[in-house]
Amino acid sequence: MAHNLSLELLVLIIEKVTAHGDLYTCLFVNSSFYKAALPALWHSPKPHYYNKAAEVLYTNYSYIVDSHPDRLGLFAVPNVHHIRALSFGKIGRFTPPLRLFPLLLRTFLLTDLALTTVRVRDDDLSLVTWSCRHLQRITLHNLPDITGKSIMHLTQHSRRLTGVSLDACPSITAHSLLPLLETNRLTHFTLGAFTTFVRFAMSLDTNDLYSTAFLREWMALAKGDWVRRLSDFGIWYSIEDWVPFLTTHTFLESLTLKSCGVNKALLDAIGKHQPHLRRLDLTYSFGFSSRELRNFVRQSSSSQLSSVILTDCHLTDRADTKPVSLDRAAIERIRQQANVRSRSNSISDTPLQEITTALDRSLD
Repeated sequence: MAHNLSLELLVLIIEKVTAHGDLYTCLFVNSSFYKAALPALWHSPKPHYYNKAAEVLYTNYSYIVDSHPDRLGLFAVPNVHHIRALSFGKIGRFTPPLRLFPLLLRTFLLTDLALTTVRVRDDDLSLVTWSCRHLQRITLHNLPDITGKSIMHLTQHSRRLTGVSLDACPSITAHSLLPLLETNRLTHFTLGAFTTFVRFAMSLDTNDLYSTAFLREWMALAKGDWVRRLSDFGIWYSIEDWVPFLTTHTFLESLTLKSCGVNKALLDAIGKHQPHLRRLDLTYSFGFSSRELRNFVRQSSSSQLSSVILTDCHLTDRADTKPVSLDRAAIERIRQQANVRSRSNSISDTPLQEITTALDRSLD
């Protein structure tokens, strides 16, 4: 039985399993184990073991939302208020109305909250903002019943909020986001263009799923001091022209373009007008070639660029792209090789030759 195991062994098991997936995945292995082990982890008499276990629980804990209001038995843990991060979500059809908000009344030190494909309304978000005054980051994905009132609740009560991720919330307009963006000191903001959640990739020109008007309205409103505060900006599922935005807002340190149309003009704009960029994520994006990507790395104005993520990109001159990333060493190697070849006037015509060399031919 789990409650008879030593604390050291419990921590070791938790660490080994969460290395391959979060607790949401682990529940399908044996939910009874976690329900029995969790109180022991919370009541650890050894601080170093307690902190080690707590860190795993804080960062990897994901709650299954179903007909059982407390599947993991957290309501029975006296010091549940130590939890810092919670994720409520379910892939697929909507769950019954969320009945776990009593837990939030006890987790008043919560800093990270993710709500994905769950039935919540504005009144529920009001309760969240009222009880979780330490909230710093919130994710709102595929919540069709929340409106601008929820944004107003976040604006008024979540004064420590620094990061928001919003996608597939069709009742929230670009104008309703302005009070939150202007009043709170947000530095991380991610915006998705879908009006409803889709699990699998599909054509971006599906009018009933993809909201072009929403993104264009947001771009028109992206003015003022609040935009200059953004250091981490992300866009999901976009085929709009982001060149004007990226050429006028030149203070980003991290930029995510997930499942977006990325062409040469956009890469050139990022390279020339983002001198502080440290990280560029092009996961699932399409429309650019390996040569254009190589030229971007060579010509980027940012000397601090240390990561370019290319997971499952659809390059125009390659049939497939394996999950790869360029780290700081690979980027510097590409630039150095470009300088040597430019002096010798013998630039290679092989697309991504430097990248493949830097990454041990991971793209070949």
